[in-house]
Amino acid sequence: MQATTITADSAVRAAASAASAAGPADSMALSDPSPPIISGVALAVATRIVENVPGVATFLASDSGLFSLRTAFPVGHPMHEVAPVIEPLPNESWFQAKRAAAAARKDGDSLALSEIVHAADSLGIAGGTHNRHLLSIADYVRGYASGKVTPEEVVDRIIATIEATHNPADGTSPIHLHYVYQLDRDVLRAQASASTERLKSGKRISPLDGVPILVKDEIDVKGFETRCGTSFLNRGNKATADASSIAKLRAAGAIIIGKAAMDEWGWAVFGINPNTGTARNPHDLSRSCGGSSGGCGGAVAAGFCPVAIGADGGGSIRIPASFCGVFGLKPTAYRISSHGAYPVCSSVGVKGPLAATASDLAAAYLVMAGPDAKDPGSLRQPSPPSVPRSFLKPAVAGLRVGIMPSYSSLVGDPVISKVMQRVMDRLIQENATLHEIVIPHLEQTRLAHSVTITSEMHATARAQPGDLILSNRTMNAVSGTLKSVDYLMAQKVRAVLIESLTDIFKQVDVILCPSTGIRSPKLPTPPRVLHYGTTDHSNGLKTMRFAFIANLGGLPGVSVPVFPAEDEEEHGAKAGPHSAPGMPVGVQFMAEWFEEGRLLELARWMETRFDTAGKKSGAWIGDILAG
Repeated sequence: MQATTITADSAVRAAASAASAAGPADSMALSDPSPPIISGVALAVATRIVENVPGVATFLASDSGLFSLRTAFPVGHPMHEVAPVIEPLPNESWFQAKRAAAAARKDGDSLALSEIVHAADSLGIAGGTHNRHLLSIADYVRGYASGKVTPEEVVDRIIATIEATHNPADGTSPIHLHYVYQLDRDVLRAQASASTERLKSGKRISPLDGVPILVKDEIDVKGFETRCGTSFLNRGNKATADASSIAKLRAAGAIIIGKAAMDEWGWAVFGINPNTGTARNPHDLSRSCGGSSGGCGGAVAAGFCPVAIGADGGGSIRIPASFCGVFGLKPTAYRISSHGAYPVCSSVGVKGPLAATASDLAAAYLVMAGPDAKDPGSLRQPSPPSVPRSFLKPAVAGLRVGIMPSYSSLVGDPVISKVMQRVMDRLIQENATLHEIVIPHLEQTRLAHSVTITSEMHATARAQPGDLILSNRTMNAVSGTLKSVDYLMAQKVRAVLIESLTDIFKQVDVILCPSTGIRSPKLPTPPRVLHYGTTDHSNGLKTMRFAFIANLGGLPGVSVPVFPAEDEEEHGAKAGPHSAPGMPVGVQFMAEWFEEGRLLELARWMETRFDTAGKKSGAWIGDILAG
């Protein structure tokens, strides 16, 4: 493997070089605190203490490292000369070069939507030879074209299944799924009726016509309250228009089911939310769907819809995709318009799809992405969103893959490492090359992301006061101790990260690492503790371990599911409390800014080489297209 040394320009270069001089082992190290898991009544008591006893919130913030950027760089360190950067994108000269390259491209480089959708045909009919149980958009297209089923019939089946599997959002029943949080049956049936009429009259809008899609509860859907998983936000105040990304899907004929359950404010990664009910992993109902787009991941994995739209500020698309065994794309910052999405953590958060297949992921991305006059940030895109023609016959020969062995080894489950090794072996077998890279100040980068996202979420929560759940009251109190110096230093670290990544992508095409540091963990028991919520910061850190680079740096990242082979699963017993037999692993690729097309091709390559579907989950709702 070829080692890549990271440098950058001016003060940023000096700050990066200071870390590189320390060596890979030092610059790539991450802390691993292990605070206790607190839930139930104990959490209620602890929350009151944190909120009311002077100094406790400050101690917790300091103990978790949130203040450490103040002293991480001694006087005279080049980091102090770095100009802070809030926009997670490279400089203007990079954009100019990319625009010139885009202008030189030939017509026909991008696939049309119909070509992308029907790429899934090679996977076989759902439940057929390949035992692929999740319905793709292509299955819906075939089902409607054959006349054996209509959008109206599909929607009636979805409503009946939701009613049978979702109880009131008390979070206490182990047999209820809690994926769909807000549902308007009349609105849903009206959409289905309109789609059925279009199809019958030969006026299909696009391959998405009649395809059901679920939307995370922090994105506006006309006629629904955007609550962000809270009990109070926008109560009685329904959205009067769709978010721009949802409007594009609806214009393509998609049927919006309703709003998906999520962690309150997106402030956790296990989907435990007394307000919405706790989404349960369809592969094992005793386990988490992940978060904060947990309802989205569960709904796709259980077969309610081939696509769901989530949001990702700290892995919140990639984590549930990994835990639930589906595909998830975190786009480049500003690639998909944020207009109509609640600004929970605006400098790190993006919207994007979770999907049953790589084709579904690519199709949803192509429809949603692109400039939007209502979101000025989205107008800077150096090239239009596209899916390359090579998506149809993906190959990796000549692909330069950046790897970070010391970083990727920081997993709590050896099965993840076994799967990652199998992926690397296959890449080499098909003539890709692996290059060891180093990202400077990795621990400080993780902390910079933590400071940034918690500061922004705290500011959002303060602007909309209400009765947060216990775990978030604690988080809010701790986040409130951060000061301007913490946020300022975090943006200096971000500037170094972006410049370093710019250099890295001159030498590699993608970066490979796990999506999460553990597989889906068990939910707290007994179920009644879910009434109060829980805090599990140790597992939370392990879960988010591989998410922060893409969020703080603005990169696109894709999580691809791989179900472990039997010989790999044998190593799971060594994981101890992190053992998760039968659960999927998420494999993550990150690419240069606005290179989602490359990631989608890689997702398609993975789909054709590895078991990305697994066995039928216990909560699979069945073939809703069956005549």
